[in-house]
Amino acid sequence: MVLVFPSALLYREGKESQIRRYLIEELNCLDAVVLLPDSLFVSAGQQEVLLSIKPGRKEKDVLFFDCSDLATFGREELDRLREGLKSRKGQTGYCAAARPEDLKANDYNLNLPRYISKTEEELLFDLDAKKARIEEIDKELKDIEEKIAMYRRALEL
Repeated sequence: MVLVFPSALLYREGKESQIRRYLIEELNCLDAVVLLPDSLFVSAGQQEVLLSIKPGRKEKDVLFFDCSDLATFGREELDRLREGLKSRKGQTGYCAAARPEDLKANDYNLNLPRYISKTEEELLFDLDAKKARIEEIDKELKDIEEKIAMYRRALEL
C-alpha cells in the first residue's frame, strides 16, 4: 500500500512522531519513504511524500528515495524506483537504507537529509535554463502589470 502525505509528516513532533515510531518499531511495516518532485501535485507550497506500507515484511531497514530534483516522474523514474526497492541498495544522493537503530537515534524523524546526503556535483543545475525561466517569469509579470494598469485606467483609479 502506498500513501501520499505532506512532507511535514516526516519530521513533525507530537502525534505524527508517535505514528512514525509505531509504524517502524511496533508494526515494522514502513518499507520506503519517497520525496516527490515539487511539480507533481498541485499543493499549498509543500512537497508530498509517498510512504510505502508493507505489512508482514521481513526486512527491518527503511528505504529513502529523494526524487525531489527530478524534472519528470514518468516510467523511467518509476522503473528506477522499483529497482531500488527490489535491490535495497543505496545510491549516493538518491537512495539510502536506514537501520532501525539509526531511525531510533533520530527519534523516528524521517526527514530525508538525515539519511541521504547530496554531493556538490548533484547540487549543480543548468544555469542557462534557470535564467531562461526567470526571463519567462519576468515577461509574465510585465504582462500582468500591464493588465492591472489597463484595468485601473478603465476603473479610473
